[in-house]
Amino acid sequence: GIRACLAGIVMDIGTYATQTNSMHPGMIEDRETSLLGVLDMHSKWEGAAGERIHVWFGPRTPGGVTSELYREMSDLARQRNMGITMHLAEVEADKIYLNERYGLSPVYYAESVGLLGPRTVLVHMVWLNQDDIAKLAGTETHVSHNPSSNSKLASGVCKVPQMLASSVNVALGCDGGPSNNDYDLIREMKLAAIIHKAVTNDPLIVPAETVLEMATINGARALGLEREIGSLEAGKKADLVVLDFERLHTTPSLNPISTLVYAATGGEVDMVVVDGQIVVEQGQLLTMDEEEVMEQARYHAGALYRRAGIEIKPKWPVI
Repeated sequence: GIRACLAGIVMDIGTYATQTNSMHPGMIEDRETSLLGVLDMHSKWEGAAGERIHVWFGPRTPGGVTSELYREMSDLARQRNMGITMHLAEVEADKIYLNERYGLSPVYYAESVGLLGPRTVLVHMVWLNQDDIAKLAGTETHVSHNPSSNSKLASGVCKVPQMLASSVNVALGCDGGPSNNDYDLIREMKLAAIIHKAVTNDPLIVPAETVLEMATINGARALGLEREIGSLEAGKKADLVVLDFERLHTTPSLNPISTLVYAATGGEVDMVVVDGQIVVEQGQLLTMDEEEVMEQARYHAGALYRRAGIEIKPKWPVI
C-alpha cells in the first residue's frame, strides 16, 4: 500500500571509482540488461496502483557506467520525463577518480553527461565545494542527505547548511541496510539535526523545523510530487503519519516538532495513511503479515551468508 519511486539499476562496467573487482560477477549487468530492462519496467509499471508507483533510472556511481551510457540514459529520461537518482561524491575516491580521469569535479562531470536537472536526485554529495553547490542550485538538482550512512562508513559530512543557504533542495534518506542498519526516517531526522551543529559549532543551525521539511515536503519536491503530497493541504492526497507521544521518553511534549525530531523513533508511529487508505493502525501493518515478513527475512539472510561463506557473530558472547 505504499507510494514508491523505484529506480532500476543502470550500468555497463563492474568497477567502483578506482576499485576493480569490487562487485560480485553475479551483480554485474550490461547495457541491454540494465537500461532496456528499466525501460521495460517503466512501460509496464509507471503510474500503476493509482499513480502510487513510478519507475526511475538508478545509474551506478561513476566508474560503474560509461559516459556514453550516462548520456544515452539522460536523453531517454528527458524524452520520457523519467526521474534519475544516483549516488555521487559519497567518498573522496569519487572526487579523485573523476578529477584524474576527466579533470572535473563530481558535479561538473554529472553536468557533462546530462545528469543534472530538476528530475534528478543525487544521493550523499559529501565531497563538494561551493562551485559545485552553486551548480546544483542553478540547475535545480535535488540532493538526498544520508547522515547515518555517511557517519557509519566514515564518508564525511554533507555540507547541508551551505546547500540550504544556496537554495538547493535537500531531502532526507536512510541509504541502505548495510550502511545504516535500519530505515527509520524519524531516527535519521535526529542525526541530521545534530551533526551539523557539532561541525559548525552553531546550536541554531539546521533546526528541527528545517529537518522535518527535509523529511516531508523537500522529499516530495525531489520526487516531483510536491503538488500532490509532502504537506497537509486542501487538494493534496491524504498521505500522513500519526505518532503517539504518550510515552515516557516523549513526555512532556511542549513542542511536538522538537519532540518528533529529538526524542521520537519509528516505534511511536501509530497510524499511516497512503492516498486515503489506512495501511498501519495502532502500530500494526495491515497490508502484510509482519511475522511472515520477519520469518522470511531471517531465512533468506541466513541462506545468503551461508552461500557467501560469511559468519556473522558479535565480538562478545551472547547469553
